[in-house]
Amino acid sequence: MALVVLLRGIDVGGHRTFQPARLAEELGYHAVWFGEHHYSGYSFGAPPVIAMAAASRTKRIKVGTGVSLIPLNHPLRLAEEYAMLDVLSEGRLEYGIGRGFLNYSYQLFGINPDESHARYREGTDLIVKAWTSDGPFSFAGDFWQLADYSFFPKPLQKPHPPLWVAAVGEEATRQAARLGYNLMGAGSEHGQKVYDEAFTNNNIYVGSAFSMVLIVVVTLFVLAIVRLGRITRRS
Repeated sequence: MALVVLLRGIDVGGHRTFQPARLAEELGYHAVWFGEHHYSGYSFGAPPVIAMAAASRTKRIKVGTGVSLIPLNHPLRLAEEYAMLDVLSEGRLEYGIGRGFLNYSYQLFGINPDESHARYREGTDLIVKAWTSDGPFSFAGDFWQLADYSFFPKPLQKPHPPLWVAAVGEEATRQAARLGYNLMGAGSEHGQKVYDEAFTNNNIYVGSAFSMVLIVVVTLFVLAIVRLGRITRRS
């Protein structure tokens, strides 16, 4: 079970923007992730940009997304941006993916929310194919079509950076296991059981993927208290 800090609603600008990421690394967290939303100050509109900035200010901690909204973006653009993030961070990308939960986001981009499941599955397939194909490849989907396409740059991690799937229902959890992707969730006992059983039934080694606990907005408050305590003791 990996312990991850999901950063949201940070005031972007100035040296304080990346203090939580640096502190999370100091405290031994596995990763720091940035969400994607396109309204108010709830999250970030361009998570690969801020994730790369965080990677440049840290040394060990993984950086990634919680989550990248596949249906709202062209998958080739996502593949390129996050592959570059993996290269420039020296293989520290962990790519969290999902559909999003608000129809307003789909309205902003003029995308039918009824297509979200299909776009999510197809977009994810295209991203993985772009990352793993040895040479030019073609893709014939319902939303995106490619012919004799060569992808660049390839991610540093092989066969591709770890994928974390935002899954709540049992079928989505089983699908994540069948594809060999990591499960993003609250670490519930039932969810873990469904996930492990799907791995076993598909002859996949259970130890090759993980479930995790997400520490979200409250984490930032807790980290601030820890930092305050350390400053007090040192003075």
